[in-house]
Amino acid sequence: MATKRTSNDELIKELISLVFQEMYTGNIKIAALADQLALSPSQLNRRVKDITGKSVSAFVMELRINKVKEMLKMFPCYTITEVAHAAGFSDLSHLTHCFHGHTGMSPTEYIQSGAYKEDHLEDPILHHFIREIEKKRR
Repeated sequence: MATKRTSNDELIKELISLVFQEMYTGNIKIAALADQLALSPSQLNRRVKDITGKSVSAFVMELRINKVKEMLKMFPCYTITEVAHAAGFSDLSHLTHCFHGHTGMSPTEYIQSGAYKEDHLEDPILHHFIREIEKKRR
């Protein structure tokens, strides 16, 4: 169980950490996240909405899309399918649908447009996803 947190920032940091730990499995459940944070799903959703203006599901999806954008930018040698799986998307069409909903373009269009050059996304947890891709390539 999570320890008692004193701020909204701590809650969001804990949530982000949990999402990144589970992201590559593709099996992120709001109830499980809430349980690990010692909150009910409705409490978690209410707190996240108050802090970010987004539901937990929308916040998690935004994290996943940002992870995809970061990986596309930093590791052009990986296929979009490899990046999709590393970010927990079951297949390329699911990623493409979600990515388009957030960015207005497909991952391929994002790369071709050069938009990734203007995104400033940095995350030390990225190396975890790179290791997962490398394991699957072997």
